[in-house]
Amino acid sequence: MYPQPTATQMRSSLIGLLRGLRPPAAQTRTPARTIFMMGPYDPRTPEDEEPGVKVRVKQEVPEEAKLSFRQRMAEWRARHHPEPPACNIGLPRSLLTASRSEPPDEKRQQELERLARNQQLRVDLDAVELAWESERRPEHALSAARHYSIMEHLFGTGCFFYPVVPLRAHFADPDLPGRVRPIALGNVMTPRQCSEAPDLRWQEPQDFNSSSSGQQQQLKWAVLLTCPDEHLQSAEREYAHWLVTDIPGSGRVAEGRVRLPYLQPIPPLGTGLHRYALVLFVQSAPLEDQQENQQLAGDRLAERDFSTAEFYRRHQDRLTPAGLCFFQAAWDPSVRTVYRHRLTDMGAEPVFEFRWPAPYRPKMQQFAFSEPFNLYLDKYRDTKDIAEETLKEKLKSVHPFLGRRRPESKYPLAVPAEGYQPSWLKEREAQKILRQGQWRDLD
Repeated sequence: MYPQPTATQMRSSLIGLLRGLRPPAAQTRTPARTIFMMGPYDPRTPEDEEPGVKVRVKQEVPEEAKLSFRQRMAEWRARHHPEPPACNIGLPRSLLTASRSEPPDEKRQQELERLARNQQLRVDLDAVELAWESERRPEHALSAARHYSIMEHLFGTGCFFYPVVPLRAHFADPDLPGRVRPIALGNVMTPRQCSEAPDLRWQEPQDFNSSSSGQQQQLKWAVLLTCPDEHLQSAEREYAHWLVTDIPGSGRVAEGRVRLPYLQPIPPLGTGLHRYALVLFVQSAPLEDQQENQQLAGDRLAERDFSTAEFYRRHQDRLTPAGLCFFQAAWDPSVRTVYRHRLTDMGAEPVFEFRWPAPYRPKMQQFAFSEPFNLYLDKYRDTKDIAEETLKEKLKSVHPFLGRRRPESKYPLAVPAEGYQPSWLKEREAQKILRQGQWRDLD
């Protein structure tokens, strides 16, 4: 038997073996150097041209990859879905810049900064609101109208106007006397709050009534309230809710000519929020159209069939849109009253949503012996509360990553009870284990 080598001997033998496998000094290669070259990608890299040099050609970034995702999407839309040229059908934008106040000089700015740092600056909020109304509100109104697609759905694609005339409108709240509900830029209101015609006020820009010859001319106004979402038969048509022309001035709508009386919003049940746009026009001449000259009673929904784009095309030489505000409204019970008692050509109210009637519940008894205690009380509970209780019980046994883990048992009801339990509670736990009754959806 040969003696076993020690650890030191084994280590020395291993080192000598590794030294014997080492190549000669003449065959040892120099460390490789990497050279990056710009140019098109070529998989055949010339590694053998120079010993110890490894050439890697760096691929150039194409011009398309240098653009961001938003820029590439903008180019794609411009190529495949070009937007039509925009057309301003309203008053010139120069009326906006003409009324803007001059910024304070440098000395005044330093004084305001000193007061602000010392917490002594007093800001007149009424003056700020007035400045916003005259300077920034038209641009904000146009931005909001484009966001809600008011311009496109009323006047057509590509048409817009700057609401250079600040239009203020509000409804009188029928539930709270003396309180008003203002119309802003897309605020939500109920049809009951809009049961009466709104009160309108507007302010004409400076030198607005002067003509090119320098003479003063008294212009009149027209008001239109329409809804592009209400029509029951065509998505391209509207229902006009109010049309008044020949208004002599601000706040004098009652002196104008009512061509279509006011009708409150009537969004059908199940159709969600509807947009209601109030447009103020500058009227330079009377409307000589036989269709508009006849005053309609407005008791038939067919009489209110309307198209703002067609109305404007017929009178674009005499009407110029100048002000805008709009609101949104959804169905409430007052709409049913309008359909049944105001509109004579509607046999029934249009409904696009089925509302289940309330379940019948008999009068509660003091002692119910006909069925278990828990089942009897469940008859008078809200179904949403029962469904919520079942869902919470289901979530208790669901792992967020492994899913539902229900142990398999040959005898699922062979579970010892903890303490005293009434019979109805035992029956309830048995139904929960067997997935019966209320608990049938646990799995």
